[in-house]
Amino acid sequence: MAARGGNAATKLAFITMCLVWLTACRDSWRMSEATRSADALARARALAAPLTLTRHGLAVGEAIQPVRLECDDARSRIVAPLEIPQLVTFTTPGDCSACETHLAGVEMLLSDNSPIPEHVWVAYPADVDSNAASEQYRLITRFPICWDRAGAMWTRYNISHTPFTVLLRNGKVLLIDDASLARPSERARFMDTVRALLR
Repeated sequence: MAARGGNAATKLAFITMCLVWLTACRDSWRMSEATRSADALARARALAAPLTLTRHGLAVGEAIQPVRLECDDARSRIVAPLEIPQLVTFTTPGDCSACETHLAGVEMLLSDNSPIPEHVWVAYPADVDSNAASEQYRLITRFPICWDRAGAMWTRYNISHTPFTVLLRNGKVLLIDDASLARPSERARFMDTVRALLR
């Protein structure tokens, strides 16, 4: 009987030790998961910080109200929908020729095989004929241009120094980029940042 009791005590001690070990493993996994999430967010913020040096009127963290705009493919689109992430490129006809590298880079980004969030081009015609401007944009992009004809977004958010692209989610600006995006390494860096911010 003593041996049997000793066996039971040994088994109980072993089971207790296993439970303590499993609990420690679970807690360690939770801590490493939290650390990984915090590290991913910190990396995304560090990546996002140098993507633009110019002030464009919008700021990271700023809330954007959904706006429906008419586009040159006879459809309307919502800018800053609350349900899905969205990339928005703001542009103005007559942007400096050096700035066209950003627009061309966005076009290549959209043509790359990697999946991206929904994208909308938003243009403010100012005093330019939007039909003629659409023809000019056709030299750069095959994607529809949506026109903020009244300049509502330009006025509300004091948009300037176009073109630039923003990443929106839940109606907030997560990222602002005005780099050329012409080189594959620039587009890869941009998409790495987008993916990290959307995790």
